[in-house]
Amino acid sequence: MERHMKQSEEKKRTVLPEEDNRRSDWKQFDIVERGIEMDIDHGYSSAARFMEKHDIAPEIIERVLRRRRDRRARC
Repeated sequence: MERHMKQSEEKKRTVLPEEDNRRSDWKQFDIVERGIEMDIDHGYSSAARFMEKHDIAPEIIERVLRRRRDRRARC
């Protein structure tokens, strides 16, 4: 029994720091995507506030929302 538990513990996957960062990046990606959708539906201010509340850096918010507006202006 003890041997089985030891083997089971060894099989548990270790989360490396890089993987933990990637998981955080996916969460941030999802928040930014939702913010872009909010910009489309409710405007820049609502989208920026939403992303700020979810700890997205101000420079990322500005870059993402500005890039979207610049693309839209070219079309």
